[in-house]
Amino acid sequence: MVSRSVRRGGATGLLLAAGLALSGTAAQAQQPSPVGQFNDQTQPRTDPAIAAKPGDPVRVGPLAPWATDMAARGLTFDINIYDFYQANPTAGLRRGEQSNSAYFVLSMNADMQRLANIAGGTIKFTQTFFGLVRNTNHAADIGDTTVGYQPPYTPNNNRLSLLTYEQKLFDDRLVVELGRTHPDRYYGLPPCNSINSCFQDLFYFNAGFTSPLFAVWGANVAYQLSPTSYIQAGAFTVNPNTNVLSGYDWGYERISGALVMTEIGTKTTYATTAYPGRVSLTGFVNTADHDDNFKTV
Repeated sequence: MVSRSVRRGGATGLLLAAGLALSGTAAQAQQPSPVGQFNDQTQPRTDPAIAAKPGDPVRVGPLAPWATDMAARGLTFDINIYDFYQANPTAGLRRGEQSNSAYFVLSMNADMQRLANIAGGTIKFTQTFFGLVRNTNHAADIGDTTVGYQPPYTPNNNRLSLLTYEQKLFDDRLVVELGRTHPDRYYGLPPCNSINSCFQDLFYFNAGFTSPLFAVWGANVAYQLSPTSYIQAGAFTVNPNTNVLSGYDWGYERISGALVMTEIGTKTTYATTAYPGRVSLTGFVNTADHDDNFKTV
C-alpha cells in the first residue's frame, strides 16, 4: 500500500540522517536529486561495473537519432511515469475500495556549454502531469506505511516541478542552483526510489517541506570538501496552499516566510567501497508563523 504525503509544517530543529548512497559515480558536492534519477542506483549491488552509469547512454527506438542529435546540441530529455494504486480488498475502513493516481514527469536539461559557451552552466526544467485518477478521497482511510501521511490534493492536472539555473565552479567542487526548485532535491535524500514512501517525516512535519513535485522559489549552494565529504546551505520560500497553484503563479502567490537549510555530510560510492553509505547532519529553520506546540497539543 502506497500513499503520497501532504507534507506541511513549520518549526526549527536538527536531524541526523543516514541512508544508502544514491550515486554510482565519483563523489561530488551534494547534487540535486530529480525524481527518477536513482532508479538504477538504489538497488542492492556490490559490483562497481554494474552500478556505474554509462558515460554515453545508448539510445534506441524511433526517436533515438533525433535524441542523439539534440544531445550533441546540448538538449537532453527525460520521461518518467509513476503509477500508485491503493486498495482495501478485505480490510480497512472501506472494504472493497480502491484508488489510483499516475505521475507523468517530463524533464529537459540545457547544457549551456554547448548552447552558449558557458562552462559548467545548466538550465533544468521539469513539468509533472497528474492523470489516471480514481476515487481520490480513498486515501483518507489509509496511510499506515507513511505514518499517517495522506496524499496532497492536486486540483490542477499539471504542475511546474523544476525550473532552475545551475552553475558548477572550481572543477565542479562548488555547485550553485537557483530558481523554482524544492529542498527535497538536496536534503534528506531518499534511501529508495519510491517517491511516495521514502521521505524524511521530520522535514515535512517540522521543517515545512511541501510535496516534492511542487516547486517553490529557492537557491542552494554546495561545496565538496574532500572526495567523500561536502557542506551545503540553501533557502526556500514557504508558500501556503501551494497544492492549488500551477507553479507559474509568479507575482501573486503568497509567501509567508523562508525555510533555511544547512548540512554537512559524508558519502561513499561504489567506486571506493562495496557497501557505500551516506551520513549527514542537517539543520533547518522556518521563519513562517506556525502553531505553538505547547498551546495546540
